[in-house]
Amino acid sequence: MKSSLVSIIIPTYNSKQYLESAVNSALSQSYTDIEVIVVDDGSSDGTAELFPDFEKRGVKCYMQSNKGAAAARNLGLKNAKGSFIQYLDSDDILHKDKLKIQLEIMQKDGADLSFCFWEQFTDNVLETKPFVFKHIDYSDIHNGKDIMRSYGMKGISGAIHAMLVRRDIIEKVGEWNEELTNNDDGEYFTRAYLKSQKVSVIKQSLVYHRVGKSDTLSSVNTDSKANSALKSWDLIYQYILNENDETLLSYPKKGYFVNYRMTMGSNIKYAKIFAKRFDDIKSPFFLSSWKYYWIIKWFGLYNAHFVFYTLIKLRLIKTNYYPI
Repeated sequence: MKSSLVSIIIPTYNSKQYLESAVNSALSQSYTDIEVIVVDDGSSDGTAELFPDFEKRGVKCYMQSNKGAAAARNLGLKNAKGSFIQYLDSDDILHKDKLKIQLEIMQKDGADLSFCFWEQFTDNVLETKPFVFKHIDYSDIHNGKDIMRSYGMKGISGAIHAMLVRRDIIEKVGEWNEELTNNDDGEYFTRAYLKSQKVSVIKQSLVYHRVGKSDTLSSVNTDSKANSALKSWDLIYQYILNENDETLLSYPKKGYFVNYRMTMGSNIKYAKIFAKRFDDIKSPFFLSSWKYYWIIKWFGLYNAHFVFYTLIKLRLIKTNYYPI
């Protein structure tokens, strides 16, 4: 395997208790041609106290005022020298062979981007819970657009640290959108998918995502987060329209659907907005084959919620599966 420098970029904010584990997983890679870059986004928990020891071990450490994860990743990227870019959140962990396995396959395939399977774990032990289900078929994923089609039609998804991307693709993608505080990774990697002509799928769990934290960035439990999620998917929708490829529309359609589900019980205002965006896209998506999808088509996604429950109460339909 040809040796190429890989830059591992780790933004962190008030994650001192987890950061060392993330850095250790990066430094412990069996593939050794790496640089590790940590960017502290204005932490107030003493994160910088770890930096002297990190720097002795070769880690490049930077600090900035609190501007958000996207800005921290941009700063890390500006200082990265690698031919491949690996992003890693400060509370997650890389398998020791992740870079070795991905690089070998990417170089063999001539791939622009690759992603691997990932699993979840708690603070105490690696209680694995694979996100990938055996019935999902990955044989039709050859490029970045295929990833988006699979997300919309089959439920495939990927964590940010599951990706490894060539530097030339990253340069075409441009900077992270610092105006987004939710789904900034989804918006960023959509741009990466659109630039990736060849994708390698690694059917092994090589990264671990920490769960159980109350301050998860993926939640949309405030107007600010919901609005950012909406902006991100509106941008993604526009990117798709510019491609003039209707087969890709299931991708933003599912994105609006997922956020509708996330806001339905906590933020009705945004639930209605996400539902309207969903209704406006007429293409099929993964629920289109559901027996009762006609309720969504007739009444719209938001109203279908109430119609469905009413029909159940009237015993006009019987099902234990309720996706809306």
